[in-house]
Amino acid sequence: MTSSRERPSGGKPNVADPTLAQLGVPEQLEVFSLDIMESRLGADPRTDYRQTTRRLSAPWVAPSSATAMASNMACRHRSMPKAPGACTPFCCAVSADDRINYAYQLDSSLYAGFLRRMAEADGCTRIGGHIASVELDGEAGDIAALQLDGGRRIEGDLFIDCTGFRALLIEGALHAGYDDWSHWLPCDGAVAIQTANVRPPVPYTRAIAHDCGWQWRIPLQHRAGNGIVYCSRYMTQDAALERLLGSIEGKALTEPNRIRFTTGARRKQWHRNCIAIGLSSGFMEPLESTSIHLIQRAVLRLLRMLPAGRPSLRDIAEFNDQQFTDMEQIRDFLILHYTATERRDSPFWRHCASMEIPETLAHKIELFRETGRVFRRNEELFAENSWVQVMMGQGIMPHSYHPVAAKLKGEELAYLLTSLREGVARTVDGLPEHHAYIARYCGVREDRAA
Repeated sequence: MTSSRERPSGGKPNVADPTLAQLGVPEQLEVFSLDIMESRLGADPRTDYRQTTRRLSAPWVAPSSATAMASNMACRHRSMPKAPGACTPFCCAVSADDRINYAYQLDSSLYAGFLRRMAEADGCTRIGGHIASVELDGEAGDIAALQLDGGRRIEGDLFIDCTGFRALLIEGALHAGYDDWSHWLPCDGAVAIQTANVRPPVPYTRAIAHDCGWQWRIPLQHRAGNGIVYCSRYMTQDAALERLLGSIEGKALTEPNRIRFTTGARRKQWHRNCIAIGLSSGFMEPLESTSIHLIQRAVLRLLRMLPAGRPSLRDIAEFNDQQFTDMEQIRDFLILHYTATERRDSPFWRHCASMEIPETLAHKIELFRETGRVFRRNEELFAENSWVQVMMGQGIMPHSYHPVAAKLKGEELAYLLTSLREGVARTVDGLPEHHAYIARYCGVREDRAA
């Protein structure tokens, strides 16, 4: 996309290169993304999403801010003498007003089309064509224009690079550089395929570890998304495809989509008069489905720093620092899933368990191990409860707990933890069956889903 003094009638031009294919795998939206879609873009989940994303969504019982203290109480309860067969409940709390967090699982291709129609309705002009070359200003070194096949030339003052992994503007023309994180996140390949549903959809994504990476299964209303993520040092693409095809359920609806990637990020996501957004800015492997979240954060950040004239160098530096920090924090959370493992049954997992990790992650793990405390910094995506769940779930147990947890007597603590667990159970028991909720609230007609 370009922002130009001399725009074609209709608004800001968007150059759509058909050779830059979408990944086309299902995505999951974080709660932050829902606010963007519904509060800021005015999307109605009962109509807009029904027509375009064929979403699968429903409330799911999620931890509130009370989880951090609940984990300290659970740790204290674990250290107390127990009768034979007694267990330590650790459960998530539901907020007092019964609001339950939720997320969307959706068809990313349809979602992209939905956003395109919204943009065009707001005055964005879409120009189809292959980007043949990028013309630079000989003096300033900025991007001056895009040359399309057929001879058309698109000038602009500010260019947004959404050309995916190829990064035709930010890297191909401006050589902004890329921080490769594959020594911490070694998976570098994926194969995706869509299949027919064989049972009513469930309200969650499955991530299943295998000896060289992991697999996903994402249920939508009209189909299921399946994929395998692997490290090419330990598994070939053909072996990955064979593993995937041997584990899918239902009839295959598409040909396998083979994807290669290098996990990492650009320190200069805004360089000169070009801003990289999406896959051109970097890639976090898909274990936590963070791509759409990072796109939306970048767009909002750009809107806050949109220049009135020539961009300020301080604005550019601040934008880059905030973007890179977002991605580093997500990187550390992803690495935690791999390094905090007891698996030693394959060379891949032995590598993950023994590799050196970033100092930022090492500090977070040791702080939790020593004190039971986790701190969220700079509005990072994953809050305290997410870190606690992964660390405790994968065997990192605190040696201590907050002194407030010691104020309760043993029977009081047991009662409180039991009440939390029963409160969650009552909430879950009161929810409708997932497929029934979807059919009533935002179901897709069978003729549309075919």
